[in-house]
Parts: sequence; C-alpha cells; structure tokens
Amino acid sequence: MSTISKHVEMDLAPFSDIGSLLEIAEHGDRASFKLVRDGRRLVGEVSLVDGVPAYSFNAFSGKTLREVLSGSTFADLDTLTRHQASFHREVRDDFPFRNIQIDDRRGLDDHHVSELLVIPPRPRLRLLVVEGPAGIGKTRLIKRLCLSQAEAFGARRGAIPLLYVGSRGRRLSRLDDAIAASLQDVRAGNTTYAEVPSLVRNGVLALAIDEFDELSNSEGYADAWRTFRDFVDQLSDRGIVVISARDTFFDAQRFREALTSWHGRDDRVEVVEIRVAEPSWNDAKEYIRQGGADDAALTKLEDLLDPTRRAYVLRPVFLHHLRTDLAGVLEGETSFRQLIVDRFVRREADEKLACGLPPEEAPSLRRAVVRTLTEVAGDMFERDRDWVDADTLTVALDIALSDTPLTSDSQATLVARATSLGFMEPSDRGERARRFPHDEIRHWFLAGYVLEMLLTRPADTARSMLERGTVSLDFVDVFVERGSARAPAEHERLLAAVCEIARLSQVNTGLGTNARTLLAGAIRARPADVEPVEIEELTWGNASLQGARLVGEFSACTFGKLDLRGADCSQLEFKRCFVHTLLVDENSVLGCGLPASRFLRFWSHSAAEVLLADKSKIDARLQSLVATRILHKLPLINLLVRVCRRSIGQFYLAEDGHDEVSGDIISDPLWQTLRDILVSHNRLESRVKSTGGPRKLLLHVRDPASLLSGRHADPEQHAQLEALWTEVRDKALPAA
Repeated sequence: MSTISKHVEMDLAPFSDIGSLLEIAEHGDRASFKLVRDGRRLVGEVSLVDGVPAYSFNAFSGKTLREVLSGSTFADLDTLTRHQASFHREVRDDFPFRNIQIDDRRGLDDHHVSELLVIPPRPRLRLLVVEGPAGIGKTRLIKRLCLSQAEAFGARRGAIPLLYVGSRGRRLSRLDDAIAASLQDVRAGNTTYAEVPSLVRNGVLALAIDEFDELSNSEGYADAWRTFRDFVDQLSDRGIVVISARDTFFDAQRFREALTSWHGRDDRVEVVEIRVAEPSWNDAKEYIRQGGADDAALTKLEDLLDPTRRAYVLRPVFLHHLRTDLAGVLEGETSFRQLIVDRFVRREADEKLACGLPPEEAPSLRRAVVRTLTEVAGDMFERDRDWVDADTLTVALDIALSDTPLTSDSQATLVARATSLGFMEPSDRGERARRFPHDEIRHWFLAGYVLEMLLTRPADTARSMLERGTVSLDFVDVFVERGSARAPAEHERLLAAVCEIARLSQVNTGLGTNARTLLAGAIRARPADVEPVEIEELTWGNASLQGARLVGEFSACTFGKLDLRGADCSQLEFKRCFVHTLLVDENSVLGCGLPASRFLRFWSHSAAEVLLADKSKIDARLQSLVATRILHKLPLINLLVRVCRRSIGQFYLAEDGHDEVSGDIISDPLWQTLRDILVSHNRLESRVKSTGGPRKLLLHVRDPASLLSGRHADPEQHAQLEALWTEVRDKALPAA
C-alpha cells in the first residue's frame, strides 16, 4: 500500500459503517476515496502537500479534513463539547492559584497550559505530562482544561476539545476500555474508540488520560503501557495527548526516553513536563480569607498547624474544607483527616439529620452515620466504582439506625432523608446516584471497612472482598493512619491475615496486588514495640514502607520497587532479598543487612533526585545511610528520632503520658535531658488543650522533618539545627 493510501486508510477507515469498506483508488500523486457514513455515501480526493494529506469532499466543499471530522456527520463536536461542558461544570469556580510549573517556568496558571493545546507549527506528537502528589489538583486542572476548551470551541474560538479519560473508580487496566467508557460518559454520539486515534491525529480532539497510575495499578503496568504504546503508534507522530499520574510512580524523563526508543527518533515527539505544586502558605491563607475567615480565625489556624502540617493542608482538597468549614476544623486535635471526618459527621448528625430530635439522640446518630458511610464505602469498593445508588444508601442507613435506641418514627424520618446525607453528593451517574466529595473522605471510611473485614470476618470473606476491589496507593496512606490506632493484639492478627492472603495469591493478579499493597500498609501501621516483623519467600510488586520504623526481617523476598524514604530500618535486616528499584532519601536509616538493588533512586534536600545504576555507586550510597545507624543506636539520639517521627505523624505528646506512645517517651530516663535541649533551642511547643476529656498539657516539636534530617534550606535555620544536633551528640556520645 502506498503512502497516500495508508494515510487515507488511517484517517477515514474507522468511520465507515459496519459492513461497508473504504474504497481507495490511486491516480498518480493523488487518490480518490468512497466511504459510507450513517448510510450516506461520501466521495472525495486526497493529495500530499509537504508529506501531509490534503482532503477534499464533494459533499463538504471548501472544508478541510479537520472541519469535516468535527461536523455532525462524524464526531459532532458541537454535541460532544456541550455535554463535556455540562459534565465538568463543577470545576468552573476553582482554586485561583498560580502553582503550575511547565518545564523550567514556575508560577503559572491554567492559561499557560491551554496555550499548549494547539496544533504544533509542524507535524509532531505533543505529549503533556502532568505530575504531582495525590490531592494536589491534577484531576481538577485537567477537568478545568476540558471545560475551558469545550466552552472556547462552543464560542467558535478555534479551540481543540479535550476529551477526559479516567478510571473513575472502575477496574480498567486497558486504555481502550477507559476511552470507550469516557465516550459513553459524555454521551459522545456515534463516536467510538476506534475513531479516536484519527480524531486526535488530525487535530479534531485532544486526549487527556487522567490517573494513569490508577488505571494501570488494577492489573499491572504492562497492559496499560502496551495499550498506550499501541494508541501512540496509531497517531503517527501527530496530535496532542495529556497524561497525568502521581510523581512517585511516573518519571517524565524515562517516559521521554521510552518514546524515543519506540520511534527511534525524538524530533517528531515533544514531551512537555507540567508539575502541579502546592500553593504558598500566604496564597492559601488569602484563599481561606476570601471564604469569609477573619484574622482571628487565621491566627488560630496558624497556631494549630505547624509547617509540617501546613504542607499537608496546602493540597487543594483540604484547603477547600478549611475554607468552607474552618471553625469546625479548628476544634479538633487529632490528624487532619480525622478532624475533617469528625467535624462533618458531627455536623451531619447534630445539625442536619437531628432536626426536631432530642439532643441526647445525637451520639447514636453519629455512630449510625459512620456505620452507614463505612458500609457505603465498602459497597463501592466491592463493586469497583466510585458511586452508590440511592437504594443501597437508604438500606445502609436503615440497617445502621436499627441498632440505635431511636424510636421507629425517628428512624423512619431519617431513612427518608438518606439521599441528602452531607457526605453523599450527587453523581453524574444519574439522579439517584451519590458519591463522596473526595477520595480522601471515601478512603477514610473504606479503611474502617477493610480493617473490620480483616480483623473480624473469616479469611474467605476477606479474600473475596480483596478480589473485587482495587486497593490504591492513596488509600493505603489512610489505611496506615487508621491502622496505627489499633491495639497491639490487633496488629498481630492484621499482619497474619493479610500475609496469609498474599501468600495464597499470585503476585500479578488483582487479589495478589491488593494483598501485597495492604501488607506493606499493615507493616507501616505497626508500632515498633510489638513483635518483630518476619516475612519470608514472598514476591512483591511495588511496596511502600515510607516513613515507617521497622523491626524484624525480610528473607528471600523479591521487590519490583521498594520505597524506604524516611524509613528507619536500623533494626530491619534483609536476607537474600532483591529489589529492582530502591527509593531512599537522606532521612532513610538502614541496617546491616541490605537488599541487592538493580537501581537506586536517591532524594536529598540540597540536590535533585539522583538515579544510580552502577553497583559500586549504589553500594557506596547505601553504606553512607548504614553508617548513621551507629548514632541512631545511642539512647539520646534514638529518643530524639522517636520524638521527631511522632511529631511528623501529626501527633502531640501528652506530658502526663496518658497514651501508650507518649508514656514510652515521657518515662524514658533521658527525656528531661532531651526536653531541656529542645526548649533551649526553641523547638518544643507546649499547649493546654482538650483531647476529648479534661484539658491536658500537650507537647509538639516544631518542624520535626527538618530536625530529623538536620538540614534546612534557610542558612540561619540550618545553623540552628547544626547547633542543636551538636549539643545532642555531645551529650549522647559520653554515655555510648
């Protein structure tokens, strides 16, 4: 087949009616074609101009191929963009931050990204890679772009519509399935997946693939990358594709190198790195102020949130809750997620559902709301979707209320209001479909559901649950937080339950991936003073033990990617273990037994990420982290590390040692020595606060992350850290 015939085949064949064939006849340097579309016979000619096909259709005189494909006979972009604008209208008035970085340019906004959604001046494939941590606003950015492009197209400003493609809570390991589902979501007329490559290649549509890591995490990355590569191959180095994923599991540089290896050249492929960063604290405060907060409230917020907590709050998903319900957030003393959930549950039970009911029934309502939302989150997980139908929600509330002392009339009244639960928002799945306002909220309740299933239900029931759903990495962070609060005996049962499921499942199955992801979470959630972890002869995929304090042994285990950033592994030994890619940073503390690693990714405060593949360099870098274990074994330094990790976890220390972890630290013989050092260097804050009972004196370390690392970007603060650490070492070494 000649070059010109190949172009016609790729551009028009997908649009032929089922049962009809595209006819092509070559005439020297030109070709004529005939196809049937929706029963209508269309004919035309094509010629190559500078290697690019130029089409003419008898029925569409004077129109380019892009104009023809955009019309109602083919893609019908007027209808598609109208539905797309309606689909994403909730992001119209969103976060006004200039927190986008494009390559080396910082402080940008949506407009600068929109400027890239135009056909390149010469034929080439433009790939926009959107990176950033979970909850930073990648999805919101892409949806805002979809909305603005749809509205600009409707206003006839020549914009290219951007089709949103995401997993939306479904188990879709293949890109073609996700594109087909997205076309169905926006009711894109007759447009099918097979037609999308031609539409993208010819500048009719641009494609936005959101949450690529979630799309692939369901069944493994191989299928997702394979289908993405197949799709890119169909574009023939033309068109615009946007792809987003978490930065930890997506490397734009490697992505660019992979594309070059696919094509054998990089002059026809342009990769643009777009990073969504956290806004500054001042911008965040101004955003909250615009929501109605006064100076007194903002002062209280700054008093509550130390710099580490501020970094967590700066993610837009949490800023939204701070802005809309700041007064409620300021009342809590537990983790920020817990603050949000507790406040919203209390608000829902006491202020919404309890209208006209006696105040003493409020606690029962709160428990019923929590149980309802926990069951709803579990139902979503087991159905592998991000929404619930109104009937299921109603039944869940009815069952939860049946265990309360409420009267039958009260229960009937509340069940009738089930679809108006505050945490359940309308979903685009239909009038009676409901969803959580954000995945962080859904994950909180789902963590409670999964923990109860693993700890109280038969093994077969828990296994069946994990076979149905998809355990995401974002969920595991919440699972760790909630699991950390469990009693020591429950930690033993939890680890045993998850480990058994992992051993009895294949690593490359949905069940096997879920079990191993939860196993890493169960290990991270364990207090360091429970029985040591012993895992042997287990093959993992990707495992994140970030920030954990680990005691025990891994024996004959194989890891795809092992994340030990910020982890204290000084009492963890790896025996005959292999890791394909090991992730560490300056806060990682390693023990004497190290795994064999093919690649090492290292983060430092003073330099960008370093990727090492040379064995001698990997060994040298790991040994530099191992050497720190000598100091960490010194009692005073070990105590400082424990206090810092406690504070990084957003927990206060009770001076009276009323909880187990606080008591272990406060009762340490060296506590008073360390306390005096921290106070003298202005690093220890004390406040009298309520923690659900009598007011107590609580202690918190200022900026524990920089204290733990001993480094700070500000020279003055770095010097202060060095002085503090020098005093700690001087007092620790004589006792060693």
